[in-house]
Amino acid sequence: MRMSLEPEHLEKLITEQTGLGFEAESGVDGDGQHWYLLRPCGLPTDQTFVVRTTLGWRRLKIEFEPGKFAAPLLATMAKHNLGRSPPIGSFVPFPVN
Repeated sequence: MRMSLEPEHLEKLITEQTGLGFEAESGVDGDGQHWYLLRPCGLPTDQTFVVRTTLGWRRLKIEFEPGKFAAPLLATMAKHNLGRSPPIGSFVPFPVN
């Protein structure tokens, strides 16, 4: 069964779950693997981040890619999450078609 998820649906889900605006895009790489990019909406990518998700054969790869000038953001993230686990239920469930 192949997952069907439109970028518009993904950005709506993440935005509703986090309370922050996100935009998404998707495509297929040279190996035929589907990928999704998720980034904060309305902010320069160089100063924020992108979350790249690649759907492989029996594998899901999720990468956090900070922008070239995101050092202040990363420092703030590290300061506020030092040694803590994410809260229970901090994942975003979505239906698989």
